Amino acid sequence: MRKLNQIERMKNILSTLAISALVSVGSNALISNSASAAINFVMGESGNDIRMEWTGSVNTNGLGTPNPFPVTSGQTRAQFNLWSANGGDNAADVYFVSGVNFNFTNPATSFWDVTGIGTGGSIGIQSNGPTSGFITLPENYVSDTQVNGSLILANTSFASLGVIDGVTSSVSWDFGFGLQEIIMETDRDAFPTGEMPEDVPEPSTILGTLIAGGIGIALKNKRRQS
Repeated sequence: MRKLNQIERMKNILSTLAISALVSVGSNALISNSASAAINFVMGESGNDIRMEWTGSVNTNGLGTPNPFPVTSGQTRAQFNLWSANGGDNAADVYFVSGVNFNFTNPATSFWDVTGIGTGGSIGIQSNGPTSGFITLPENYVSDTQVNGSLILANTSFASLGVIDGVTSSVSWDFGFGLQEIIMETDRDAFPTGEMPEDVPEPSTILGTLIAGGIGIALKNKRRQS
């Protein structure tokens, strides 16, 4: 009976650890899903350059019909509440929208228009008023599909462009398909040089470690009780 109780206790420990790991993985999945309602754009400094990266997706239902618009490949520009980055595109889809929420803080002290080396699709936001303006997405963008891009402006800095650090500008809307956002942030330290991201263990590795730890705890308890 004592041996049976020890086995049952070990099973309970392993079950608890496994459930905790699965809950953690499930939470991460939910966070990832919620991020699919936004395209996030970050502008920072990297060495002597300015680096920009954007990623995400949005649901374009309710935005209306886009207008094809020619752009300069690798171009980024700003004036007051306008931000755009065109990556490797030569054209973009521009939506003229109303009933949206523009949240801007002036990201630059003056107009600037710079061309660099870019990849990926175009994104941009511009307000014409409190609830109307323009949203720019890659040409022929398909609703809810992932978009990734980057742009490097060589030998350029926040100071030389007059970019204000620590500013977040956004446009958001909800036409019955959930909250959608395009968020643009200036963060001088977003891309530190010489640093590598820490390795993140795979969920299976985490679960294996937890199970191994549970076995170790159970065996240790068993020795104490022997």
